[in-house]
Formats: sequence, C-alpha cells, structure tokens
Amino acid sequence: MRQEQRLERELIEVKERLATLERHFRGGFGDREPRPTAGPSSGWEGTIRYHGEATRPDGEIRWDQTRTVTDLLDCDPARVAATLAALASPVRHAIVRALLDEPRSTRQLQAALELSSQGHIHYHLKELIAAGVVRPHGRGRYTLNPNAIIPYLALLSACGDLHDDDAAGRD
Repeated sequence: MRQEQRLERELIEVKERLATLERHFRGGFGDREPRPTAGPSSGWEGTIRYHGEATRPDGEIRWDQTRTVTDLLDCDPARVAATLAALASPVRHAIVRALLDEPRSTRQLQAALELSSQGHIHYHLKELIAAGVVRPHGRGRYTLNPNAIIPYLALLSACGDLHDDDAAGRD
C-alpha cells in the first residue's frame, strides 16, 4: 500500500511536469479550441513580458516569460476567470502567503489563519489546487507549485498597478 501511494505521488508529479512543459512549448494556456484571434486586424500587436527572481529559504527561483498580445487576448476566458477566482478570496491569498516559506499541514494553516474549521481550509485548498497554485506535499501537507510563485507575485504587482494612481507609465 505504501509503495502504491508513493507511485501515485510520483505519477502526479510527472503529470504536473509534463503539463508545465506542454504549456511552455506551446506558448499558450493549455489545450484550446481554435478561435478568431485579436491580432493585427483588431489593432493589437506586441508582447507582454514579465521576469522575476526571488530567493526562498530553499533556494532561488527565476522566471522569464514572454507572451504575444494576440495569445493573451485569445486565451480561454473561462480558464482565466477560474484562475483569478481561485486567487480572489482573502482566505486563499492568506493560504498562499502562508505557503510561500514552507509546506504546511492543514492544522498549521488553520492555526496561522486563525480559522476554527479545517473543513474551511480544505475547501479553499481544493480551489487553489484546481488552479495549479498549490499542490499536495505528502499526507495532509501542502506546498506552492514552484512554477506558480513568480506568476503569483507578478499578479500581485499587476494588481498594485491597477490600483495605484501614481503607477509608472500612467498619463
């Protein structure tokens, strides 16, 4: 039984790695049906790039991502909405913040967030796992998906830009 659980965890990890590679080499947001693009005929051209480096207790993370505006405007709106919704909850944001330093158990997350029910934590973890931000890390423990850390921090930066009247580049 123990070997079966280990193999199951390894299979999940391999599937996650494969999905990451497929997204990287496709340069898109996963499988999608062909749709009309928002390319030059609509007046949108160019690229959006974000780059990040962060040092964690367990090492350094680097990220450099470039997407065409056309690809960004052509991505699956339902998938984007689901990802943003998963991160829109203050509790989920607090869970992600708590997991930035190290993997934690549901009990540790419950204590850190001062919540009365582990069921509440499990509900939010399920949404974060579905969005690809969090993943299981052993029995009853959770960690951030390493490939989600810099994009998450970039999203926080973008949110700051949306709400900062003095943001660089604004007229």
